[in-house]
Amino acid sequence: TDEAKTKYANNMVFNDDGKIVTSKCNSLFLFATMDVEKAVDEMYQAREATISGGGEDFAFAFNQNWLWMERYITIDTLTVNTLMGALVGVFVVCVLFLDVTSALLVCVCVVLINVNIIGLMSLWDVRLNVASLVILILSVGFSVDYSAHVAEGYLSARTKGLKAKEAVQVSVREMGVSVLNGGISTLLAVVILSASKSEGFVVLFKMFLGMVTFGLLHGIVLLPAMLLVSGQASEVCGTGGAVVKVDD
Repeated sequence: TDEAKTKYANNMVFNDDGKIVTSKCNSLFLFATMDVEKAVDEMYQAREATISGGGEDFAFAFNQNWLWMERYITIDTLTVNTLMGALVGVFVVCVLFLDVTSALLVCVCVVLINVNIIGLMSLWDVRLNVASLVILILSVGFSVDYSAHVAEGYLSARTKGLKAKEAVQVSVREMGVSVLNGGISTLLAVVILSASKSEGFVVLFKMFLGMVTFGLLHGIVLLPAMLLVSGQASEVCGTGGAVVKVDD
């Protein structure tokens, strides 16, 4: 009837013959937790309840809050894909200014820095969400700075005819201070966030602290060591190495 159509206009769609084409009903689901993983499980339970009730072909469960839940379901895949894309971009740019070996070593440092940051997130109970993912992507851009400058200084010294060990020493001496100052200035810019009452700002400070700390350690300590090993290996290969004859 026209009265029924008017009464249920927000819940049903009628065709010209007055038959119901589609409809919706409101159900109350009590989500007893604010934990994301449990909330996702409850979302799945609500969907399974709809299917088990005979609505597999013509009904589905929906809630506006589930739009946020879907984001957490795909966050792991999104993180991997985004970081891999950023890493490829870092490698391409590094190859334009460095040789392939140095570019690969810089990328190794960037990967290790992000792995350490993710481990620090677990240690400090920082959840992987959109906000922390954005900071992880930022850390790729920040961390490449610490390593790329040292690698560039090493290559510049090598072009002057210096051996690998001497080139590493020159690079750390000339570029290390600048890299260290850059890391300290970055940390000073966000240190005030550590006193914030907002959890988001505190998380930002924690991740920047890890990024700067691991970035400096990898850029000033680990990368020079890898450049030294790589350079000495290339020197040995270039000269043919030493052949030792062992008598029987």
